[in-house]
Amino acid sequence: MPPLSVRAENPVAIAMDENYPPYMFQQAGEPAGFYYDLLRSIFDQMLVQVRFEMRPWTGAVALIDEAEAGLAGLYRNEERVRKYDFSNAIIEEQLLVYVRDGEAFRFDTIEDLKDRTIATIAGWSYGQAFDTARRRGVFATVETGSAAESLRKVLAGEVDAAVIESLSARIALEANPDLQSLIDALPTPVATNKTYLAFNKQAGKTALLDYFNYVMASMKADGRFETILLGSVNENAVIPTNQ
Repeated sequence: MPPLSVRAENPVAIAMDENYPPYMFQQAGEPAGFYYDLLRSIFDQMLVQVRFEMRPWTGAVALIDEAEAGLAGLYRNEERVRKYDFSNAIIEEQLLVYVRDGEAFRFDTIEDLKDRTIATIAGWSYGQAFDTARRRGVFATVETGSAAESLRKVLAGEVDAAVIESLSARIALEANPDLQSLIDALPTPVATNKTYLAFNKQAGKTALLDYFNYVMASMKADGRFETILLGSVNENAVIPTNQ
């Protein structure tokens, strides 16, 4: 039985990106993806009702900033730590640089992006090093709404490269066969970022997050977490991006 302070939370609103397969997206108007499958399972075990709010990523971030909902699949950075309370890490996502076939360049550190134009998804943090370099003007960025849109800008020559989470990029390429032989990934990751569930500090959800962490840890220990992860990714591996 959850603590009384957690039971009083019903229902909890959680925002998610509506176009980030296979992690979180809408399918036939309903939430889907790994974060949805996992959080639904965890909150069911917590005996806490949850309402998922599907938005473009910038809209989902606006909801946590206004303390109207939590946010799933968030990366930590210095600015966000000041504003949000975070769960324990959920998974790690790997960010890679994608370029047109035949236009690979050496990439070992963020400084190797100097003076290039990079496609990024609107509202995203890409880790502290990338975010700091972007603010310093080491490279220029063009914002897009999805992995597929970023890849198409690379193919069209509108940008020099795109930084995309590797599994999301794979799904986008599989859903858009015309891109597959024309796009290459550089081997060195930009970052490997842990993801979290977070709430605005003003929302006062620390007790909820503590219980969420307890249930998630038990699921990781007994294998249920891995089952959900593999099952969800395999099930959603061919979801079209509609871009």
